[in-house]
Amino acid sequence: MKKTMYALLTAFVFIMLLPHVSYADTGIPVYLNGKQLISSTPAQIIKNTTMVPVRIVSEELGAIVGWNDASKEVTITKEPLKIKLQLGKKEVTVNGKTQKLDVEPMNVNGRTLLPLRFIAEGLGLKVDWENKARAVYLTVPGSEQPTVPTNVPVKDPAVIPVTEPNSNSVSDSETMPETTPQPVSPLVNPANLDSLTEIQLIQRFDDQVTIKGNGDLKPILTNMDSANQLIIDFPKTSLSKSLNSILNKAVVKVDELKLFSSSVTGNVYNATTNAYSVASSEYISKIRYALFSDKPSSVRVIIDLKKKGDYQLIENKVNHQVVIAPKNSPQIVVIDPGHGGHDTGAVSIIQKNEKEFNLSMGLKVAALLKKDPLIRVVMTREDDTFIELDDRAGLANNINANVYVSIHGNSYLKASHGVETYYYHDQSLALANVMHSQIVTSTGFTDRGVKKSKFRVISVTNMPSILIEAGYLSNVKEATEMYKTDFQDRVSTSIVAGIKQFLKIN
Repeated sequence: MKKTMYALLTAFVFIMLLPHVSYADTGIPVYLNGKQLISSTPAQIIKNTTMVPVRIVSEELGAIVGWNDASKEVTITKEPLKIKLQLGKKEVTVNGKTQKLDVEPMNVNGRTLLPLRFIAEGLGLKVDWENKARAVYLTVPGSEQPTVPTNVPVKDPAVIPVTEPNSNSVSDSETMPETTPQPVSPLVNPANLDSLTEIQLIQRFDDQVTIKGNGDLKPILTNMDSANQLIIDFPKTSLSKSLNSILNKAVVKVDELKLFSSSVTGNVYNATTNAYSVASSEYISKIRYALFSDKPSSVRVIIDLKKKGDYQLIENKVNHQVVIAPKNSPQIVVIDPGHGGHDTGAVSIIQKNEKEFNLSMGLKVAALLKKDPLIRVVMTREDDTFIELDDRAGLANNINANVYVSIHGNSYLKASHGVETYYYHDQSLALANVMHSQIVTSTGFTDRGVKKSKFRVISVTNMPSILIEAGYLSNVKEATEMYKTDFQDRVSTSIVAGIKQFLKIN
């Protein structure tokens, strides 16, 4: 039996650290040989005993878990070991022999919990309680790892809360605390923050997920086909303290992009568990993240899939951004009708506002693009709403758009006339040239050329981006034409043609 337990222990050491491990919840930190064990349900103190989820532990060991709803009996089998237990009863059987637990197995939020000491000591582990850190340390006998590290790592607040010691408990004792610890202000990430890249954004759009840092990211993607999971590890990274607030602020217009917000209909974010349940995605059911390891520090993001898909990892080293997306997924095009709300743009010589022309054109372009299944169109605004310039560009960046097109009407002198197309980054020049040729032909206006200018929305976007000035609203002839339906239909068709030509979509 001792040899069997030690074999299981060895499996425990390795398997618990594999990518099938889930995200961290608020609870009691548990370490094995100095490595934090992260699970979807946290260890917690109940009736003065630290309890752990039996299903997580047993299934990580490769055991088969059976449940009899009528008798409330759980059977855990890992040959030659067989454990039977019942909810609410302290008596359990291990290979037919009865043992008595200090605290009975119980159901908490749909999870069966067992006493940690029963699990750990049954596997031959040494159990230590470090009162100052309020953490449990498990050690393999004879291991070179210390039971309790000299310098206890500081935890990220989004993953593990730090609690004040009970004034009645004994310091550095193996005795578990006498009362449930009460949370206090949490500390921040591991101590060597200066050498770490912070994960600052985790953003979903349709069936793709974008992860952005403030420095170099070196992602490792693992596709767990058997579990329908994508696991992305980021070595030498930490979690931004303001990650949640950044996520809430990242996108202001498109509801489905507001991750980690309970206001999104059909989607649920659990702030305690760092889990975002997705309703509108065809493939993704949940996104989770955690500070997976603190020595050395690393972040893990887990994407639970509704069904298997062929995913790829796309790195943008310049912008410190990683996108996980299905292969052959639709190209994302952002259409930006300029101005809006209190920002009317130019007032035309025929007393119509530029914002009206821009929105009408944008809606027509979007409607045409939506007919093509190879294109996913997103608008920065769909009504008379004011959107900050950085939020327009930020939307495109966060969803890893392939193309960004901002639509405007020009204004200067009564005699000014013609079409201009602007770009800023060299990667946008090809799009500008293709688009300009299409628009000049469709408008019949004078060709004023493709020009380089540092407009905000095309200078801070990461993808090929252009700003179209489709004609002069200060010119009576052009302004009159620009508000006509046939003109707008003709020009919107040419804009769509330019986008498709650039993206090589027939």
